[in-house]
Amino acid sequence: MGDRKLLVRISRMMLTGLLAGTFYIGDAMSSAATISDLSAHPSRQISSLSKPYLGTGYGHALLKSLHAFQEGRGPDALYIFWDPNCIYCHMLYEMLQKNPAVWEKLTVHWVPVGVIKPTSMAKAATVIAGGMPALRQDENQFDRTGESGGAAVSTNPKTIAEARENTAALIRLMSEQGTKVIATPTLWYPQGHWFKTGVPPSLAILLAALKHTPGSGDDRDLS
Repeated sequence: MGDRKLLVRISRMMLTGLLAGTFYIGDAMSSAATISDLSAHPSRQISSLSKPYLGTGYGHALLKSLHAFQEGRGPDALYIFWDPNCIYCHMLYEMLQKNPAVWEKLTVHWVPVGVIKPTSMAKAATVIAGGMPALRQDENQFDRTGESGGAAVSTNPKTIAEARENTAALIRLMSEQGTKVIATPTLWYPQGHWFKTGVPPSLAILLAALKHTPGSGDDRDLS
């Protein structure tokens, strides 16, 4: 029932043009939780960040602390905060995998977090432990109807703690953007100093955004 209400809200926003001017036409295509909900059952709501710039002080230190793994060998480093139960993360994953040439342009750093469901944190821990093969298993066995990834639920205290650290980093980054909504997927491009949520309408738009002048703070070419 909640998912139906979400789709109705997205449809109404599209019809009234409220998504115009954001980074992605699909900015609403994200799963989210409020910070206060993270210890319980996360709520599902629409999220859209408007600030393109992220201060580099905390950001540079954060890069070294994330429990992440990479895919690709391109010159542009893109960090994707990814929840194993997030259907929009799944959509983004499929978009990237269907375009193998992208790995010559991008190096994606997958950062597993636990936001969407009570099982998300423990599944994120499994993916952290298993790296890219575990992420692929989660995605290849993703249940779209139940919006549930295929990763096993971990009981390993070490990797669960690492998943919590990733999630805390996402909370900190989004809080610096002035929002109390924690959304996935979240895309962070430190080279260009922008930080956005949601699924891009196309890979071409994503790649065009990465060519934007680093640090300019100008978002005009990204919508």
